[in-house]
Amino acid sequence: MSVILTRSILSIMGNKTSQYATYKFDRDQLFYWCGEVVSGTAYVSSASVDEYKIKPEKMYVELIGEIGYTGTSTTTDSEGNTHHQTEYYSEPFYVQTITYTNGVKEDGDGQFIYPFQLPLAHHLPPSVGQPTLYPHVRYSVSVSLNSKKWFKADKKQPFYITVLPRVPVPSVFSLPTIYGNQNRKQVSLKGTMPKLNYILLETITSSFEIVNPNRVLIKQIAVSLIELDRISGENRTNCVVEIISSATMNKNNEKINDTFSIQIPASYEMVKHPHTGGKDQLYLAPSFQFNGGIRRPLDITVQYQLKIEVKCEGFRKDFDVQIPITIGTEIC
Repeated sequence: MSVILTRSILSIMGNKTSQYATYKFDRDQLFYWCGEVVSGTAYVSSASVDEYKIKPEKMYVELIGEIGYTGTSTTTDSEGNTHHQTEYYSEPFYVQTITYTNGVKEDGDGQFIYPFQLPLAHHLPPSVGQPTLYPHVRYSVSVSLNSKKWFKADKKQPFYITVLPRVPVPSVFSLPTIYGNQNRKQVSLKGTMPKLNYILLETITSSFEIVNPNRVLIKQIAVSLIELDRISGENRTNCVVEIISSATMNKNNEKINDTFSIQIPASYEMVKHPHTGGKDQLYLAPSFQFNGGIRRPLDITVQYQLKIEVKCEGFRKDFDVQIPITIGTEIC
């Protein structure tokens, strides 16, 4: 199986005709581990080449890893009013480029063919967030064609791919972790977790006890897996999955004992845009720290925590516990 996609790469000036290329990737999903090779073939139709006498002098296939982040600029107008504007920035940290000076004409189908192989380094940060929203860490493959002056190259229309590093976590035995907290009404939560290192698709389990001497109404207890990213100084927080403890909803018992289980997903859905709707399927990035770049050092950190929120009746009676955990891709 393979992915076949099409993009416009060249427009004829003064004419609505565009030059299109079809790209066939050598796998059925555009997901790659670090250390793998992004490979496939670009096909450029020779029909429009012959009709308009296009000579594809150079073909560029480029793999780019880059971060996207925002900043704020401040300006003052002539009347002394201050204006703030959000600025969007992109900076590459990894680039692989292949340049072709001649295409190979395929007999029978009438196409120029451009096979490509773009290697991924072993130590690269994971894809983070949605590639068109900020902040993010994204990887893309784009193709451009350099031809005669009366043709112009279209703006790059990249194909976004997902890249994840392999992150091993130790399998050694560890002592259980005890966590706890309480509010001003002496509602206390105390629990234990068997470990803090997990891998994708593993289930996190825990037992806990609620002590409630004043019999305050506990509305609910929510358990969430939270992703905490830091991309070039900008923070991104994302709730990956959340469950509600049904045994503790609307209870005021002096003691409540319960357990919870929450599975770490390999992928999850996020709304593409609050106004346009639709959803993106995102792969869960493992815990990772990266410092590198091309123009300057870039810091990228992916961390996780398990958050247990106890919601009680009354003003400012809620409290929570935040437990840092590590998520890897395999056991070492």
